[in-house]
Amino acid sequence: MRYPRIHKQLSRQKIVRAAARAFNRRGFDGIGIADIMKEAGLTQGAFSGHFSSKDELIHEAINHAFRTSVFLKEDWKSRPLEDLLHHYLSDFHRDETEGCCPVSTLTADVSRLPRRTRETFLVHLSQILSSIESRIPDNVRGAERRVVTISLFALLLGSIQLSRVSRGTELSDVIIEAAIKGANRLIGRQTASKSKSGRKGDGARLAARSGQSVTGN
Repeated sequence: MRYPRIHKQLSRQKIVRAAARAFNRRGFDGIGIADIMKEAGLTQGAFSGHFSSKDELIHEAINHAFRTSVFLKEDWKSRPLEDLLHHYLSDFHRDETEGCCPVSTLTADVSRLPRRTRETFLVHLSQILSSIESRIPDNVRGAERRVVTISLFALLLGSIQLSRVSRGTELSDVIIEAAIKGANRLIGRQTASKSKSGRKGDGARLAARSGQSVTGN
């Protein structure tokens, strides 16, 4: 009698994992139950034995997707903020959407969902912000830590989305490069030995590159 129960649990997990990947890749409205069940290696008819609706599956898929976020994964808890920034603002995170941070792929979709699902999303978002805030340098104190945390994550989120929109062009790389510089400056990690003219030179080079053709390479 134990096998059917365990088998059902494993099948449900397969559906949730497949849905999390598919939703990250195509959005909630971009894929139906039939295709999700196919990705999970199960029949469409088996869906009703696990979930009462697509909304219920979305709810569980969101919970699963956040467990894979670099800001919340167990094996990243002791990593410094610099490592997280470079992982988030990377070609890999830009191009690999299936297993990426769900905030970067699903925020617009979630804003249109029922309140219960949005509240679930916000719980995880708060955990991400807390994870970032705990890594902000000690020289940023008091209420300013929260301000810097939110500003930093907004920068990461907007930059990676813009880099995806422009993927395949030089502008995409420029956006990632500029975002890394901006993130480091936001948390006060400018290179102390750099002169003002040196920083201006960096900005000029970025501006020159971004003014180049944005057609595919």
